[in-house]
Amino acid sequence: MTGQTGSTAPRGSDPALPDIDGPGADIQDIDLPDAEDPDGSLQTLLQTSAAARLARLNDQPGHHFHTAAVVVDTLTPQSFVRGVLDFALSLPEQPADAWLRTFTRTIFLAGRPATVAARFPDGYATPDNALSWYGPVPTVHLKSLSRLLRAFAGPAQAPAPEPFTVRLPGPDTGFRAEAVVATADVTVADYLVHSHHLFAEAALRGLVRPGDTVHVTHRPAFDAPRLRDALDPARADRVETRITHDTAAPELLRLYGALFSDRTGGKACAPNAS
Repeated sequence: MTGQTGSTAPRGSDPALPDIDGPGADIQDIDLPDAEDPDGSLQTLLQTSAAARLARLNDQPGHHFHTAAVVVDTLTPQSFVRGVLDFALSLPEQPADAWLRTFTRTIFLAGRPATVAARFPDGYATPDNALSWYGPVPTVHLKSLSRLLRAFAGPAQAPAPEPFTVRLPGPDTGFRAEAVVATADVTVADYLVHSHHLFAEAALRGLVRPGDTVHVTHRPAFDAPRLRDALDPARADRVETRITHDTAAPELLRLYGALFSDRTGGKACAPNAS
């Protein structure tokens, strides 16, 4: 899959940020279905889980408005997931912590990482130079980069690859994580957003660490048992979720991704700096 070049200003990492992912957001503003609606209980679970995530991060002191930028040339899901995890795990504690508290805000730009590196040499690139990351830094520090490149535009249907496994560098820890990403009615651009939030925040929370193994499955949507597992409050310390507005029904919430870690005691706002 090849990155596409957009013609508008760089887009934020999530069009729902002002409603669900930004400081001061009010999840209670989302209208839930009537109690008789069979989806009502699911919406309540999604709302509760999303609100808990906001409360968990907003209760922490620290700097907000840190942003990362991803330069996309060629996109393959396995390389992308590996790149997100490697990048997040490489970050020093202070910028990682600030970025997590800004809900891993990210912009995606179309370009060739090797060419961009000639002018901006301080990024992190995948071994094949298909993707590169900059930041996280205060958003104003990315203006020069964002003016150089156009926004990544990916209006096509998101990929649905066969399951794959990512083995992170470092001595084998024996720990394993299982991730599920939903792809039905998801564009390539939105796939980048949802997957990036999911894997970056899982790494920054310590649910995935160097030497771990991550198995990734793509499905059209979550089946009922897996969905309940993802939203179970008793498992919140071992699960990372990606919940935001459903693009097909913006008044509703949807679970777009979940990562289940067999590590216990994963802590929010405790980035892994090792």
